[in-house]
Amino acid sequence: MDIPTTTLILGVATLVLTVVIACVTSYIAVQQWLTAKNKLRIDLFDRRLPVFEAVMRLTEIVVSKENIALEEVQEFEFAKKSVQLLFDQELQDYCDNLYKEAYGVHRGKQRIDSLAEGEERDQFTATWQEQRVWFNDQRKEIPKRFASFFKIRG
Repeated sequence: MDIPTTTLILGVATLVLTVVIACVTSYIAVQQWLTAKNKLRIDLFDRRLPVFEAVMRLTEIVVSKENIALEEVQEFEFAKKSVQLLFDQELQDYCDNLYKEAYGVHRGKQRIDSLAEGEERDQFTATWQEQRVWFNDQRKEIPKRFASFFKIRG
């Protein structure tokens, strides 16, 4: 029993067409998945950037101003509430520490202003200055800690 040549050609053509359609469909599905993945990264970037800016702003305030208003520290506390949702626990702990240190700088200045001239005031002033130097060092540390969270590709 011979299979007619036309039927054989039609069968092979159908098989080839099915494989081509499967490959094209798979390619489109992978591209859609990559697009969705990058869209998520861009959306996260848009939500993470204000937190990064708040961290940098707090650091600049502590370094550049001698008297830090409590409102400025509290503004950062509000901004850092989303860190746990958008970043990891390590960055949350780092931001909590920044807040604690900034509040310490605020309270330290109040304490210094309330003390009379003398050794105790000088000691508090030296500690307060060390805290501000630590914040100055954080200007370089903060971008390093946030860098991996701002990758769009990869």
